[in-house]
Amino acid sequence: MKIENAEALGRLDGLDTLAWETVERRFHYRGRPGLHLLLLKVFRLPTPHWIENRESYEGCVSEVQLENALSTSQAESVLSTAKFEAESRETCEMVGASHTQVQGMRLG
Repeated sequence: MKIENAEALGRLDGLDTLAWETVERRFHYRGRPGLHLLLLKVFRLPTPHWIENRESYEGCVSEVQLENALSTSQAESVLSTAKFEAESRETCEMVGASHTQVQGMRLG
């Protein structure tokens, strides 16, 4: 969901991994206020995957195509479904968004 209101964005201070000054700078990037908020359900793998860096992975890119598929079998959700839904609902309320609307934006 896109947050175009600085006051609503400010309610998320402390929930991001970035320094708040960085979040504010990105909010005002190129004179078009707004940031997208992503609610991600995180899964833990039983063993980590080590990915060797390749030249094709380097540079300023949003995503890279890995040469080999990685198994996600036996991955376990870090939060229970109920806990994730509760925290998602709370976050949506903090920024004035409809949780029902956000639920329809799932990627898969």
